[in-house]
Amino acid sequence: MIETKRVVDERGLFHKLYHSELAEAAGTPFVAAEIFCSVSERGVLRGMHFQSPPYHYTKLVFCLAGQILDVVVDVRPGAGFGRFATFELEEGGSRGLWIPPGCAHGFLSRTAGSIVVYAVSATHHPEHDAGIRWDSFGFDWPVDSAVISARDRTLPRLQTFTTPFPPA
Repeated sequence: MIETKRVVDERGLFHKLYHSELAEAAGTPFVAAEIFCSVSERGVLRGMHFQSPPYHYTKLVFCLAGQILDVVVDVRPGAGFGRFATFELEEGGSRGLWIPPGCAHGFLSRTAGSIVVYAVSATHHPEHDAGIRWDSFGFDWPVDSAVISARDRTLPRLQTFTTPFPPA
């Protein structure tokens, strides 16, 4: 998690999502190649996505409206393979998520109209767009009936996935 600057006053909210010098000092340098925005209804589950080498990327994620449960899974070979972490992100918060290359990312929208903005350090290459199934790494998503894309339903399970990443 990264903490960012936010100011709330009688005018509303001003939120600095990224500051290169602070990121460099924290050991999380980042240069955005593309920035994406998704709007999701409550119960939408997107993930678990990444882009494989040589077009792998670092990702910086913020929730601008609503609330999401963000999940990151390490898919690099080694002792951390398959380990996951969860994070709550919500509108008006000053927390964002920095995700290193070699990690699959997904989230569950906990509210209607959740707006998620994420910047990536490499441009999208469809032939390197990849992922693992949301239900294959031992996390119990807190939703009864998730809305999941046809693409995400066909992703390989972690147990049968061959990682293209170098060791962490």
